[in-house]
Formats: sequence, structure tokens, C-alpha cells
Amino acid sequence: MGNCPAGLVAYCNPQQWIKVKFGLRMVLQYTKMSPSSATIEVRTLLLMLIVVFAINTPLGIIKREKIEAYEQQLKVASETFQLRKDMVESYLSLANSTIAKHYFSDPEPFNDLIYHLLNEQSLISSISIIPRYANANKYGLLLSSYLQLEPNENQLSNQTFFWPDEAIFTEVTPIYDDNVHLGYLIIEGHASEFANSFRQDTLMLDLAGFVYSSSYDGISQLASLPEQYTIITEQLSRSQRTAGVLDIGDHTVVYRHSVTMNGQQSYLIKLVRNDQLIPTYVYLLMVLTVATIGISYFLYRTRKDKQELTKMTYTDELSGLHNRHYLNKVNKQSLKPNKYYLAVFDIDHFKRVNDKYGHDIGDQVIRRVAQAIKRRIRISDFAFRMGGEEFLVVVKTDCVEVASQIFERIRLDVAEMESAPKVTISGGASRLVSGLGQSIKQADSMLYQAKDQGRNQICLEGLEV
Repeated sequence: MGNCPAGLVAYCNPQQWIKVKFGLRMVLQYTKMSPSSATIEVRTLLLMLIVVFAINTPLGIIKREKIEAYEQQLKVASETFQLRKDMVESYLSLANSTIAKHYFSDPEPFNDLIYHLLNEQSLISSISIIPRYANANKYGLLLSSYLQLEPNENQLSNQTFFWPDEAIFTEVTPIYDDNVHLGYLIIEGHASEFANSFRQDTLMLDLAGFVYSSSYDGISQLASLPEQYTIITEQLSRSQRTAGVLDIGDHTVVYRHSVTMNGQQSYLIKLVRNDQLIPTYVYLLMVLTVATIGISYFLYRTRKDKQELTKMTYTDELSGLHNRHYLNKVNKQSLKPNKYYLAVFDIDHFKRVNDKYGHDIGDQVIRRVAQAIKRRIRISDFAFRMGGEEFLVVVKTDCVEVASQIFERIRLDVAEMESAPKVTISGGASRLVSGLGQSIKQADSMLYQAKDQGRNQICLEGLEV
């Protein structure tokens, strides 16, 4: 038989993100470890922790931004409160006016001025003058301290009082005329007007727990702080900071020092439920997301490991082709008589290659021949390394010409390889008729015939090529 003529044969803050990428790289590297060094469960848990970190980071940023907004609200509220208190105190300068000093002899000018001042605003409820000795007045006991001061000290002494029952702030300053103490100028303001700019869920209280103002449901103003919230004042006393954030269970407290009330430092507080910072459903979505990713990854790795195990079972490690185990599986499931042709290939004089160049070079030759086979077969075809330098190729076709062209192209590709050492292959081919074993024996017989005729050729049963 002569050579067969050649034929054509017919796949989010920048820093926080760097951490996430580093973690993902560690996971990818970790997952390449063998099952003996890291279980699927451990790798899944590690991935879930990284996903939690990746999701929780932006949630933390959102929470921080909301807290910063509340801090800004408190700052504005504190400044507004101070401005209103300063405005009230500015009216104390009336104590140095001529009309105030002459009040007890001619009250009309003073009363007329006060009438017009009060009609132009709602913050101050009253401005009045009382005589020096007014023990029967409601301010009698409070003003008694003035009488204990020296005249030069008394003239510079202003006092602030708060009347919880009436929700009124009172500013008091003495009236002097040529070092003669005449009486007191008293200015009263509505507590509600001082705090009407406060946002929802905002409190004003002191460390004794008295609430001057409240817009939070469940906490009344002008009363003591309810017992369940006394932890706020306890932590404020310990913090010794002018502003900050406290965590009290299911609430977050944003606080800021404010003006002095009744001789005590007051605090403006934003009392926020934690589900207002980050809604509960967001955490539920995070849990579901992490669980979904974790389960999906677990199933993926389980399937992947099963595929790897299957690949190890059915793949020849040296050549990358299928092995005899896979041949048995394919024979049981796929190979139908008269629908396939098969060829047994053998590397010519392979023992000489091993003897001359060594087994490492021999292994390289086997791999190069396997690659040549892979390049020529189709997706419906199969290629196996049967052992040593012997290969089996099964092509799906009922046309002998198509089969012979494929086998011949494999032979030519090996013969034309430029890598040293150069080798050739011989082949014997047969049609798959009744049984695979019998067809392989027939192909082996054709292989020996090709070798007897000089090698580097293919003999196909029933066809002279």
C-alpha cells in the first residue's frame, strides 16, 4: 500500500477597596490549595467574611455620613440657641439707660419702650424693673445674694434663672445710679422659643438629668429623664468630651455641649434609633446576599472539585489526553457501531529517543504528539493515550474518506514539527463495527502492517492509502 493523499479536515472609601481586592486575591490563591490543605467549608467561610467586609464598609460610610449630618445639626442648633440667649442678654444693657434709672420717678418712658420691643418679637415674654428690696416678690430669695456683694461687685453681676414649672428663662441685672443701688432689671423669655429650631428627636438636658427641651417621643420636656434613658447622662459624665457619639444599645446618641443653664452645663442631644441610621432590611439583605454568595460558592467549589477529581480519574497526566478509564466509559455510553472510525498511533523508534536524549525529552515528545492530535480532532471525536508511546483516536463519521483525511493530517503534522528531536508516527485504522476491543485489535494489526512497510504511514483496514 502507498501513502494516502493529504486532504483538508474540516472564553464602594480607595483604601477600603484596596483591602477588598487583596482579600479576593488571597481567596483565589487559597482556593487553589488541595483539599488536604484547606477544606471547601473553610474557603467558603473565608469568602463570606470578605463579602461581609466588602458590604459592611459602604454601610459604615453611610452611617458615618448620617452621624456627621446630625453633628452639624446640633452645631447649628447650639449656635442658634446661643445667639438667642445673647440677644436676651443684650437687653440687659437697658439697666444702664436713663429711663431705667429714672423708672421709679417716671416709669412711663420705660414702659412705652418695652411695649414696642415686646410687640416685635416672641422670644422675650416680659421686661420689668423691681425695687432693690422686694422680698415679697418671687425673685426675693434669688436676689438676696446681690445684697451680700460689695457695690462694685454687684454692678457687674448678672444672673440667669430657670423656672421649670413656668418654662421661663430669667435674666437679672442690678440698676445703679452713681453707685446707688436702685433695683433690678428682669427679662423673662419663653423656653419653648429658645428651642423651637431644634430638629426631631433632639433633647436639651443637663448632667442631673433634667430635660429642658425634647422633641423625642417618650421623653417629656421640663421633667427628669426617664429611668431607661439615664444611661445617657451616666456616659456623658464619664466621657468628659465637648462633643461625640455614644452607643446605648438600640440607640445612638450624638451630643454636643451647649450653654450653661442654672449653673450647669447643658447638652444638646440627637437620640437616634439604630434602624434610622441603617434600616433593618439592609442588614437582612446583606445576610441574604452573603448567604447566597456563600452557598453558591460552596456548590461551585464542590462541583469544581468533583470535576477535577473526574478529570484526574479520566485524564492522562503526561499527555493531557483521555486515559483507558475514560475509554471504557465512552464505550459504554457513546460509541455506536458503524458510526465511528478509530486509529492506533505509535511513535516510530521511540525507544531510541529515550535512549539517546533521556526520558524527560521523551516525555516532551509524547506531549507534542498529543498536542498535534488535539489540534486535528473535532469536538465529537475522542483521543486517548493507551500507554507508553501509543495513542488511540476515535472519530465520529461513517465516511472512510473523512476518517482517513483526519488520520493522515495527524501523521503529517507530527512529521512536519520543527522541534528537535524530530519524530514520525505510524498508524493503523479500522471501522468500529461490533465491539471496541475487536476493532482495536484490528487497528493494531494495521499498525504492525504500517511499521512493516517502513513506518511514517497509516494503514486502514479495507482501504489502501
